[in-house]
Amino acid sequence: MAIPQSPEEFSHESRIPGGSGGHGAHRRRQERLRWVRAQLPLPRKLAAPATEHYITIAGAKATKEARRQSKLDEDAQKLVPQVEGKEITIEVRVGDQEKLFGSVTARDIAEQLAAATKIDLEHRQIDLKQPIRELGAHPVKVKLTRNVVATVTVNVEPIGGRAETPAAEAAPAAEEAPEAEAEETPVAEETSGAEAEAEAE
Repeated sequence: MAIPQSPEEFSHESRIPGGSGGHGAHRRRQERLRWVRAQLPLPRKLAAPATEHYITIAGAKATKEARRQSKLDEDAQKLVPQVEGKEITIEVRVGDQEKLFGSVTARDIAEQLAAATKIDLEHRQIDLKQPIRELGAHPVKVKLTRNVVATVTVNVEPIGGRAETPAAEAAPAAEEAPEAEAEETPVAEETSGAEAEAEAE
């Protein structure tokens, strides 16, 4: 039997021909009780009563978790010297104007850092708000535990190193130009002296 959704439906569905007393009244009471129960949320056992027994259990769990976290932090502190200040280099493909093809993600950093430090790291431990999309040095935080954090430097460079810029190539040429002029000056002076002697004769 379907459960009515309002008291009005109860009063309508509960009418039984032959009078309002007896079994008809009992049935209406039962239907109304079913409707009230249908409006209440089902128990999910997400909370326990605040009795001394349950408070003791909760305190024991909290103490156990605190000891476990303390042990994790103690072990992580031993790894800080191997990670803190560490520099890693990740080479990427770049296009015009040094734009990266893609980006450097937390997973890339975790893999490179794990290879450099021999420490097992997961990408979730790399505190990277968004992927790196620019060349250069980028400080990145590494969460060894929730309470122990180290900082590393990620150097993002193009594959094969940075190419020389036109300005850098022009600088040596500019330095060679004065030397060439200096070498040509004595020749010009000797020519002028020879012409002067010829005119005097």
